[in-house]
Amino acid sequence: MDVEQAVEEMVLAAQNTVGSSLQSTSQIKKLKEDTLEKLLAEKAEFDRFLDIYENKAQNEEIKAYLESNPNPDPEVLAYMLPYTAPFSVSYFENAAPSAAAAQTFNITDGTAYAVKWATKKNPAYPDYAVQGGDCANFASQILVAGGIKMHMSGSVNSGWWLKKIGTANPGYSCSNSWCRADSFVKFMGTSGNMTTNFKSFSAKLKAGDFISYDQAGDKDWDHVGYVTATGNYGTYDYIDSAGVTRSKSYTTFCVAQHSKDYYAWVHSRTNGWELLESGNNLYAIVRRGYSVNF
Repeated sequence: MDVEQAVEEMVLAAQNTVGSSLQSTSQIKKLKEDTLEKLLAEKAEFDRFLDIYENKAQNEEIKAYLESNPNPDPEVLAYMLPYTAPFSVSYFENAAPSAAAAQTFNITDGTAYAVKWATKKNPAYPDYAVQGGDCANFASQILVAGGIKMHMSGSVNSGWWLKKIGTANPGYSCSNSWCRADSFVKFMGTSGNMTTNFKSFSAKLKAGDFISYDQAGDKDWDHVGYVTATGNYGTYDYIDSAGVTRSKSYTTFCVAQHSKDYYAWVHSRTNGWELLESGNNLYAIVRRGYSVNF
């Protein structure tokens, strides 16, 4: 049952209850408006509740952490919670800009690195593709190439860093924000630059932007890419999941990313950022530092 149908049934029930005292058009209209407002408020509250608990794996991780830590670290908890959870929102809104996120990024150097290594792995860095994805690791490398200094910490749940461990056959250790898309986006910040509308999203981008999306709408950022250039607004063809050629209007842009590894324009058949728009998804501009007013 949708909200509109629920309103009609509630109004009908009210009419049957109070009889002839609720017969005028204005009274019925007022009751409908009040009932709709109440239902929408209740629905919004219920949606917020579901948003925090709908990601089962994430929920289990949070539960285990809280059970083993009677006095949880606010920073750790803020990273673990969905990005819409009230505690997480409040923490990142009030936290001072991180040392890494506040630095000036050299777009020319960062873009040169992104283009060079988009379709291959730099042997000077670890490859996290087999551990769930290499997109945030590659985005972190681009930031370093653009002159951003790491924010070191003794915990994987804090800061933004990568370091070698061992000597004879060294491995690597890194913060979650270095190699996980969700933590990367939370650490670098979105400044509220989030939208479900791809046309609006594409129109606000510029070269040097880091971008992300939550494909399932489960309040967990799934992927990170880097914008090397922006192009023209137009109507571009694409092939849908059924193999049918369709068209979509937006401002095209070029992305360098890992997992999958490519350097390609959105309107090419390689990219696909425009195909993620579903109504449940969310796009974000990362590390811009100010609101673009979607």
